Amino acid sequence: MKILLINHLYPEGGGAEAAVRGLVEFLKVQGHEVAVLTLGNDSMKSGMSCREEGGVQIYSYKTLSRRFSEKLVVCQFSRGNVGKRVFFRAGAFFCDWLSSNGSLKAMRLIRNIKPDVVHTHNVRGMGMLLPLFIRFGKGKARWVHTLHDIQLVYPSGLAIYPRLRKDSTNASKIFNRKNLKPFELCRKIYELLQKLIWGSPDVAVSPSDFLKKFYADRGFFRKSRHEVIPNVIMRKVDGSGDRGSERDSVLFIGALEESKGIQILLGAAQRQEQEFMKRSFTIDVVGDGSLRRQLADKYARFPWIRFHGALRAEALAHFYVRALVTVIPSLTLENAPMAILESLHFGALVVASRIGGILEYVKEGETGWLFTPGSVDELAGLLQKIINEGVSEEISRNCQRVSVDMGVRAYAGHAALYDSS
Repeated sequence: MKILLINHLYPEGGGAEAAVRGLVEFLKVQGHEVAVLTLGNDSMKSGMSCREEGGVQIYSYKTLSRRFSEKLVVCQFSRGNVGKRVFFRAGAFFCDWLSSNGSLKAMRLIRNIKPDVVHTHNVRGMGMLLPLFIRFGKGKARWVHTLHDIQLVYPSGLAIYPRLRKDSTNASKIFNRKNLKPFELCRKIYELLQKLIWGSPDVAVSPSDFLKKFYADRGFFRKSRHEVIPNVIMRKVDGSGDRGSERDSVLFIGALEESKGIQILLGAAQRQEQEFMKRSFTIDVVGDGSLRRQLADKYARFPWIRFHGALRAEALAHFYVRALVTVIPSLTLENAPMAILESLHFGALVVASRIGGILEYVKEGETGWLFTPGSVDELAGLLQKIINEGVSEEISRNCQRVSVDMGVRAYAGHAALYDSS
């Protein structure tokens, strides 16, 4: 079977890209002919580019929206430049809406290679009208869409935890968006347009019941067949054989942005400085974002807090095998963070915010603990408990068992998904 996967980034990126990489590998093992359509960078020429990588045909094109986004990333790592950031963010958004060039290229590719299945993921930046072009240009191909976040309802993909807490870092910025009435009206219009553009793919896949319900409650994908299937873990991150390392690390993997709660984690860790020093524990922060320079400067005097920047997927195993616990202190509605799946795979406990789809992946006392989003006090208490008491072999094995169970569900679910095509 010929399957075309469409995602705005490939192979590198965040959680959605890790899920796509895992799916590509799984489909290859199953004997399917796999192609990927993604966005190219500024160095590529206009038109459609094609290259082969690991037996997979990778097609790419560039858009004006992508160029604005790349400029925005550069600005985010520079102090000041607020005006430029606003300009590039707005440029990326409106070019995505107003340009149909990328969507036309994608439709032509679908007609040329004639896939049996078109499987879309995160298509932001590839042309906001792309789903509309797929609906009317896919021919006999089956259309599957996997949801990764809430960006069809919230343009930023973020819905910040709506409670103010005195013990939260930067609590004044943790707000309820519904209080911002003009923005809420624009958001409602955006949501309505997305419903019209996307219509109902043949199958809508959600990695969590939370995300399935989130969109169903808002009237998305009314005629689609709905499936809840966990994401596939990429086998190349497997370092399970290297378990000789002592687990002496608290691990954070994600974007260094306020919405991901990195300030909450570091604030909680600072309160437990003596415990970290006494037990020779470290905080390993893997990822990049607009807060990296600010946080690196602020915590430079704490040698046990280490910033490693963004790393390739293959390099993450080194950190997972050393991690006693992976912390996901998110302040926004999460779906099913890949960091949870990968952490459990390596037998590392997960401590995460009690929010969104996280509750389906972290069972308290079995695979980790949950805390109120934004609560520095609760997180500090959990860190103290875990560092002092450690994690039993039984809990570590339970984490791996749960990971295996979810892997079986993921493989079986996706195999059935394509077999039924």
